[in-house]
Amino acid sequence: MDFTHRHTLYHNHCKQLIGLQLVKAKYAELLHQSAEPNYKTHFADIDTVGYSVFLYSRNNDVVEFWWDSHFVQYEVGLKINEFGPSPVYQMWDVSKETVWKSVISETITDVRIGWQEINTYKPGSGILGLKRAPKTVSPQYIALEFSNGETIYISTAQFLSESDDEVVGMTSNLLVTNNEVLATQVGIIAQ
Repeated sequence: MDFTHRHTLYHNHCKQLIGLQLVKAKYAELLHQSAEPNYKTHFADIDTVGYSVFLYSRNNDVVEFWWDSHFVQYEVGLKINEFGPSPVYQMWDVSKETVWKSVISETITDVRIGWQEINTYKPGSGILGLKRAPKTVSPQYIALEFSNGETIYISTAQFLSESDDEVVGMTSNLLVTNNEVLATQVGIIAQ
């Protein structure tokens, strides 16, 4: 994979999370008619988040993971202390849910980025008026390692239907899990 200075900046930005002690986790979903959250999937250890994952630290830092387009469309984006209320989503405190309860009060000890090479295209004389451009390397998941040995994976992916056993990546959705075996099995992360 070919990494650029932009990749180094992204990597360094993500590494700023090391040392944060987590006190709360929230999911932001786009507003919908139901007063109930929609983040559960058919896997007990995988949550689906339509908008953003917010993490709150003991030092009042607010971290937001969302689907971004810094390198290509639909990759994991990260904002630190850029939180502002939005009228387009509702928030759910998930601190006591299966995925998060074991890492609340724990400290982030490492951040790993799951890079993926993506074929890109530009206008040209090929099929559909496009020709292949150089591949782009994009962050498709972030793994947060905690002081108690647990890891949380946040990926831009989704299940297209409720019964799917594999995910589709590069979507306007996030999947979150603390189960590495399951994450690998369904395609959230690659080994």
